[in-house]
Amino acid sequence: RAIELFQGFDARVLILPFFEKNLILTVKQARAVLNMMETEGLLEKVKAAGAVFACELDLPGSQLAEIFEAFHHEAIGLCYDVGNARAAGRLPQEEILLLNEAIKIVHIKDRPVGGGNVLLGQGDVDFSACLQSLRDIGYDGMMTLETCYERDPGQEAKRHLMFIKNEWDART
Repeated sequence: RAIELFQGFDARVLILPFFEKNLILTVKQARAVLNMMETEGLLEKVKAAGAVFACELDLPGSQLAEIFEAFHHEAIGLCYDVGNARAAGRLPQEEILLLNEAIKIVHIKDRPVGGGNVLLGQGDVDFSACLQSLRDIGYDGMMTLETCYERDPGQEAKRHLMFIKNEWDART
């Protein structure tokens, strides 16, 4: 039903967050969900709508690579969150290289290892390295600022955008 609702919009990526009650903890669970989506015809429907599903999963990059190397369909991939990966103690710049074409959209967020969201540049994400990895894989998709704010959301959003833009431009 959601796919039908989005057909009138210019939505190209539909993010499926698998957290809280929908948390996927294993490769087996992820495979079961992907297989169900294919069996039920959801992947063909989203493809016909000119969009893709992007699964946001909180699994290590090696497991995500295993899932998407075995399951190939042009209408599904990953929503990769650099902040969540770093908070879990992983190195997003390395996982980006591993996941490559499976990445359909990137969430830009900063978090310290083991901690919550912070303003960009105040956590442990190495944005310079992450953006270089995105360039190395030829990523040209969307990036969404999924950032927190402290006092002035509008001004802090502008600061975050300039932070990422400056990091991106420095890589050229």
